[in-house]
Amino acid sequence: MQVHTSALRPLKIHPLLAQVPETDETDPAFKRMLESVLRVGVLEPLKVTPEGEIVDGRLRFRAAKVALLNWVPCIEVSPLEAATVIVNSLVARRHYNVSQLAYLMAPVIEPAFEEARRRKLANLPGSRFSPTAQETVGSWAAKLGISVRCLQEARQLHELFLDDTPRTLTDRDGVTEENVTFKSFFEPRLLKDYRDQKPYGLGAIIAGISYVLAHDGRPLPRIDDWRFRLLSNSLLKDLPNRAKYWDQLGPEQIADLKTGIQEAFQRMPESMLNLLENGVRFARKRVAERPADPIRPRGRRLSGASIVYRTASKLPERGQANAGQEPDGSDAPEE
Repeated sequence: MQVHTSALRPLKIHPLLAQVPETDETDPAFKRMLESVLRVGVLEPLKVTPEGEIVDGRLRFRAAKVALLNWVPCIEVSPLEAATVIVNSLVARRHYNVSQLAYLMAPVIEPAFEEARRRKLANLPGSRFSPTAQETVGSWAAKLGISVRCLQEARQLHELFLDDTPRTLTDRDGVTEENVTFKSFFEPRLLKDYRDQKPYGLGAIIAGISYVLAHDGRPLPRIDDWRFRLLSNSLLKDLPNRAKYWDQLGPEQIADLKTGIQEAFQRMPESMLNLLENGVRFARKRVAERPADPIRPRGRRLSGASIVYRTASKLPERGQANAGQEPDGSDAPEE
């Protein structure tokens, strides 16, 4: 592809690229780009169609306008490749996490898929992401690193952002903004650069918006209540629901978990550790008071008369194991 110089004034954003969300001029990423353009100009060429529509390089274009440049380097691409160029440029930006990539690509993923499929059928050169005849948009997105669930959440969030009702919203850091829409409030927090601050995830934003919609017309909870709900759901719902998989793990997996649990506990506040320790003591006491439960040894098919009974009172004490046996997963992490 040949690089040529184009006047800045006649250039414009391609309609497909205009659907992809962009950062505003207060974003650190734009500020860094502007500093670079002011210092050395635009070095990487913009990709434009013969009609002067930009399909890649929007941030450089905006920075060049602010810097009052008259000319920028450009590479001409076919208008039939516009969606593919947009998707490829998004995938190539490694600083995007999965939530950000899914959100940015959601508006153009279907036209890009159809464009890539047409090029495949016409035996035209394609990228390594060219779809097969049996692929769907979802399976093709998975090749780009976006799961079907993540893509669904991104589409759902775009629909939620259509609600332009002005509201007063508070973020996870306690920052309150008045007279803002869901999009103007959450989108910058979703697209934050990791170098500046950890961005929000799709699921977290959808949960937050759903909670706001459920409480419309009533006072919203304080930010502390949001944190309480997040922590309580993790400890009281998620953890017990997933604990059932413990007995299905192998020895190496359990060993890895023990190490992870120990490291996680070291990061917890002392008051929280005390609460968990008291909870463990109470749970052990309740287990000791249970009546005998029938337990079938693994790997053997037993008749009703062969069921082995075990009572909690016969279980080994914490930190002890029967001779010749490995301690089970209830042991405390080793020092």
